[in-house]
Amino acid sequence: MGILCALQYYTPAILELAGLTDNRTALLVAMLPAAVNSAGTVIGMWQIDKCGRRQAVVITTVFIIMVFIVVVIFTIMCFLSM
Repeated sequence: MGILCALQYYTPAILELAGLTDNRTALLVAMLPAAVNSAGTVIGMWQIDKCGRRQAVVITTVFIIMVFIVVVIFTIMCFLSM
């Protein structure tokens, strides 16, 4: 979590080092992940109020397992193609 916060904090400076010369544009680009994070938080809170914590945990767990399976399959396919 700390790395993500540091990345969000230093995004304008990183973009400037990458060649983005306009400070205003760098700041606006840096605000995009924060806006998505805020929207996700609000949607998550609304969904938990609507469905309950148990269903949210079950859905999240199933989603994480599916992503893990996809990553494992992709990794295996990459190693087999070498």
